[in-house]
Amino acid sequence: MTHEQAVLRMKNDGWCVLPDVIPREKVAAVRSDILKTVDVHRNPDAPNAIGHVSGLIRYNQSLAPYLADPTLIRLIQTFLGDHCRVS
Repeated sequence: MTHEQAVLRMKNDGWCVLPDVIPREKVAAVRSDILKTVDVHRNPDAPNAIGHVSGLIRYNQSLAPYLADPTLIRLIQTFLGDHCRVS
């Protein structure tokens, strides 16, 4: 997916998939780790079937290495500007 395609998808759908930001061989482990964290820290006021954890990165850093991927950062900067940050 090109940057322009990702921007268009975000504008039209509000989300997009950036292939290979998380290497395929790591996806299952990251997913499993996140699901365990959600089970423990899930917001009890969230709607059913929504595993909302406010401040997830505080409890689980398994996504952290991938949040600095240049493809993701460029897309974020397109919408939020050059001084965006993960929080």
